[in-house]
Amino acid sequence: MTGAPFGRLLSKIARTMGTAYHRLDGALSRFVVGLKTDDVRTV
Repeated sequence: MTGAPFGRLLSKIARTMGTAYHRLDGALSRFVVGLKTDDVRTV
């Protein structure tokens, strides 16, 4: 963790806040699919 503000990271990965959240949502969705595929159970 770098401790960098989200806005500074945003300027490196996306042009708009909407694009950044869209990419974050896609990454989290892929993460959840991977957990389900590996049959990881939550409490």
